Amino acid sequence: MSKFNLVRWDMLAAAVLLLIGIVHLPIQYLSRQLWEDPISFRKPILFGISTGVTLASLLLLLDELRPRRLDTWLRAVLCSTLTLEVFLITIQPWRGEGSHFNRSGPLNATIEFAMLVLILTAVLIIAYLALRSAFPGAFRPIPVARVAGHRWGMFFLLVSCALGIWITIEGSAQLARGGDPGLMGDRGVLKFPHGATLHAIQTLVIWAWICDWIGSRYAWHSVTWLAASHLLLLIYSMRQTLLGRGRWEMDAIGVGLFTGIALAGLLAIGLALWSQKLGSPRGGEDAAVR
Repeated sequence: MSKFNLVRWDMLAAAVLLLIGIVHLPIQYLSRQLWEDPISFRKPILFGISTGVTLASLLLLLDELRPRRLDTWLRAVLCSTLTLEVFLITIQPWRGEGSHFNRSGPLNATIEFAMLVLILTAVLIIAYLALRSAFPGAFRPIPVARVAGHRWGMFFLLVSCALGIWITIEGSAQLARGGDPGLMGDRGVLKFPHGATLHAIQTLVIWAWICDWIGSRYAWHSVTWLAASHLLLLIYSMRQTLLGRGRWEMDAIGVGLFTGIALAGLLAIGLALWSQKLGSPRGGEDAAVR
């Protein structure tokens, strides 16, 4: 297993992003602003924490892929683009301005354009890493369950990035029509599908680690079923938004999808615990990929 070294410069960038989010929690409380207010400190908090853990996961993925010459540059570009994006998001509420869909005046328009360029650059790298990780032999010798976690996680992260671009386009169109840039139809929340599986790159890889730690013989199957649960959640969130419904306004199909989410998750837990042997040597289907 590759080392997760927090004193490394790139991991320090991830730590700084996390710190930005955490530091703004008490600031948000003391500001007395509503959480959903466009000029509250909600976005520095959410983007700082979310981007920090996502950057750490991408750097871990690079550690576990077989190295290539451009990897050092990929780390540098990822760290710089994501850090600068969160910095621009963070300065906006301090200026008393909204950080997204805000093109009022030259400075706000420039910041909005810069954030778009930065995130699109990061998305291109994410797409490259998702494609690279999908090929056989892409990883160093690590358990197959963790390979599956990385591959599925990168798939969901790439889909979430694509949905992020879509909600930016759709939100701008809604704003041009005089509507709410965060909604589709009456109550469909545009950011719901974007965030639904955004952090699968963490949950699936952490679950693979847990399966390996407890010595599960069915770790790969467990991770795959947890990925199926994530996939159903993504389908559910997309359906709710496209139909213009709130997150929990379910019809019969919605209830069926949500039931499938729960059952796939429970099956993942059951498979992880089935025939597990605490303290036993790792082997079987979870042997290392070479």
